[in-house]
Amino acid sequence: MECRNCPNLKNCQRQCMKLPGGKNCGDCQHVDWCTKVYGVKPENTSCDFEPIRFKQKEDPNG
Repeated sequence: MECRNCPNLKNCQRQCMKLPGGKNCGDCQHVDWCTKVYGVKPENTSCDFEPIRFKQKEDPNG
């Protein structure tokens, strides 16, 4: 979701940037880029990019 479309825009606490339940940056396809370039920690549970860029890694077994 983009921040401008968030129903909490006037009382923003970055709710729109939270990753899906139980997920962290380590679960995202972009984690290698974000950790190397921006110093993001894989254990973060919210995305620093707006709009959120979280994309679940594909299951290598599936």
